[in-house]
Amino acid sequence: MSLDMPWFDKIKGEHLLINILADLQTIESNIHRNVIDPFASVLESAVNSYSYQSWIDAEIMRQKQKTLTNKIGDLQEELIACINGVENLSRGGVVDILCKDKRIIAEVKNKFNTTKGNHKKQIYDDISKVISQQYHGFTGYYVEIIPKKPIRYNKQFTPSDNTTKTKRAGRDDIRIIDGYSFYSILTGDKNALFKIHQFILDVISKQMNIESIYEFEELFNRAYGKALD
Repeated sequence: MSLDMPWFDKIKGEHLLINILADLQTIESNIHRNVIDPFASVLESAVNSYSYQSWIDAEIMRQKQKTLTNKIGDLQEELIACINGVENLSRGGVVDILCKDKRIIAEVKNKFNTTKGNHKKQIYDDISKVISQQYHGFTGYYVEIIPKKPIRYNKQFTPSDNTTKTKRAGRDDIRIIDGYSFYSILTGDKNALFKIHQFILDVISKQMNIESIYEFEELFNRAYGKALD
């Protein structure tokens, strides 16, 4: 498969990833930038049979994971904004993504279980409001970048309202979609998300000199299935 990505700003994408890697690398040299709880650390060390140095090593990993988790929330919006013609509205906007050329707005969540069920109706209402007030004729998507199963979907978004015990009305212009399908719609490339994942592996391999990073493609295949023919 050709990994040509004319629809993607690789310079912008590489800069984004390098900044994330740099942030993570600073943690090890600055582990005490926030005061560590000396009581919890002793108990954690005892329960896990850690030496002091083993606990420090585990704390470094924990802080890196926390930083990465915080950044992952914004990573997908920023990656999507590297696609030509796409804007990231997440700072101060009701929805995250705008693509005027394709008449698309979207609220992007990293994983299928990121949003609690009772909050999804508010996302539906926000999308409905933005379409009616600002983006007439656009289609609004609720995007689950990582789906529950490696199955593609693009269907009407009808979340439940726990207060009324009903579902929001089905509309063709308010939809729920998996990440693989959403990237395909934005780019016109049916394997766009696979190519972006490969791009991420390439950047990390080059910046960190980690050839084994390509083994993580297995996890991508488990999440989405193999790339389309």
